[in-house]
Amino acid sequence: MKSAPPLSRLHGADLTGGNTLDKAGILPFRYTPERELEFFFVLPEEKHPAFGPQQFQIAKGTRKVFDAGGLRDMGPMESVDTSIAVETLAATALREGAEEIGLHESMVTRLIDAGKFAFQSQKDMALGGSGAKTLRIFLAEIRSPADLEASHPTLDHSQDRKWLKPDDPRLRPDHREIAQKLAAMLGKNSGKSL
Repeated sequence: MKSAPPLSRLHGADLTGGNTLDKAGILPFRYTPERELEFFFVLPEEKHPAFGPQQFQIAKGTRKVFDAGGLRDMGPMESVDTSIAVETLAATALREGAEEIGLHESMVTRLIDAGKFAFQSQKDMALGGSGAKTLRIFLAEIRSPADLEASHPTLDHSQDRKWLKPDDPRLRPDHREIAQKLAAMLGKNSGKSL
């Protein structure tokens, strides 16, 4: 786990040649008064009822590309050359955090690049597919958890948002596994600057 660049360098677009990773997520964390680790998860709106009910998950989404056609989602496994501007993965994570859970940069005291993790889409899980995708996750240490709880997502497509422990059964199984790995990483580095 390594620290991400300063937040001031994470906005807008940058030139990232050859990078094909198109998904990023953000997971705010806090320690309760009992020193138990909790993460802040989103319960997305029901978009595809045929795939089963939504479960709490990491706020995540697709990078944006700025090209001659304007702003668009980066395609899966699209290779980006230096002639077009692409949102940084950290900027994608922060944007998704604002859209899905109401996270604003001013709430973050430390942003940690936790690395890449595999996950599945809701459709693949429902249909028993094995279409694993890769997600770059950033952990966000929060200045005031109460401010995050009182904030509002910038897009209205979340049913709920909650602080949950990494092993909570209300989490999507693949996201629960990721949260448990992240909790172990934070545990190993507790008290250390990441």
